[in-house]
Amino acid sequence: MQLARTFQQAGWMQRRNAVVLTDAQATAGGVRQAFRALAPRVRPIDTLVFFFDGHGGSDVLDLVGPDLARRELGQMMNRVQGHQLLVLDSCEAGGFAPLVQGQPSRAGLFSSRASESSSTARRSAPAAGWRTRSARRWRAGCGGGPTAPSTSRT
Repeated sequence: MQLARTFQQAGWMQRRNAVVLTDAQATAGGVRQAFRALAPRVRPIDTLVFFFDGHGGSDVLDLVGPDLARRELGQMMNRVQGHQLLVLDSCEAGGFAPLVQGQPSRAGLFSSRASESSSTARRSAPAAGWRTRSARRWRAGCGGGPTAPSTSRT
């Protein structure tokens, strides 16, 4: 939630363009619905940010209920115009690199290689991975910064 709020406060995004799914809302169906709602509104000059902070594998994101496969996420991303930034803060996140490789309008930030674990905090902590903690520290030090609408499972 704080990530989307920071984008809004910085003037980088309107509230109506944010979809934040946390805890029980972070389902594959919720992600599908978010892409269905946002894809028609993203123009060629816009940037869609998909941010995931939680558990995952080299080809799945661990959501509430069924996982979201890399292939399905790629299919949803293919339906979006404009630029896309894929930020994954999960174990084996680098396994999703094929979704951005060779795609000039896409970039990816991954907290780990496809074959390694990512540093995670205790389940009671508000943010699971090192990339999220680093962004929060950076934002706290300068009063604003690069953040994104997010999908998070704590």
